[in-house]
Amino acid sequence: LSVAFVSVLGGSALGTLFGIISGYSGGFIDSLTQRIVDTAIAFPGLLLLLIIVQTFGPSFWTVVLAIMIGIVPGVTRVVRGAALSEKNNQYVEAARAVGASTPRVLLRHILPNVLALAIVIMTTLLGAAILAEASLSFLGLGIPAPAASWGRDLSEARNNFPIRIPQAFFPGAAITLTVLGFNILGDAIRDIADPRLRGSQS
Repeated sequence: LSVAFVSVLGGSALGTLFGIISGYSGGFIDSLTQRIVDTAIAFPGLLLLLIIVQTFGPSFWTVVLAIMIGIVPGVTRVVRGAALSEKNNQYVEAARAVGASTPRVLLRHILPNVLALAIVIMTTLLGAAILAEASLSFLGLGIPAPAASWGRDLSEARNNFPIRIPQAFFPGAAITLTVLGFNILGDAIRDIADPRLRGSQS
């Protein structure tokens, strides 16, 4: 859980920053950012995690860094689309007309209006981050012992013969229920944050 929260928070923050800069700037900066994002998204996620962890060695911060790098491109792509629509609104044009600098426009006008979307993305990514950490730990590349890890618990249960059903069942159930819970939370926050969905439910 600590790996998931730290990596999702850091990756979402960086992705949001890159997304609003890319969407607001346009031109060469936007094209360059999107080509980098395209390349990163096309690279297999699990393979990227394995390369980073094998390069720097398994540790808490290595796993966090690996998952964070995998999160940034997707968040950048989504937030960039929101920033593109926001920058054409009248309040942004009014801010530029009175001489507001680019950092001020980004932080005071663009960021607050895409922040709800970023929060929704964060909640939906928590489940994916938990699965990524569990996968690395299952392969023996996660956080070293004695730190707790559901993925390592599953791996140890698999290596025992005969397999201890409770030792395998409870970590697997914890992963399943936690990921499901965060996905439901993300859907609920999305419904609350999106006025169109909120209106359709009334």
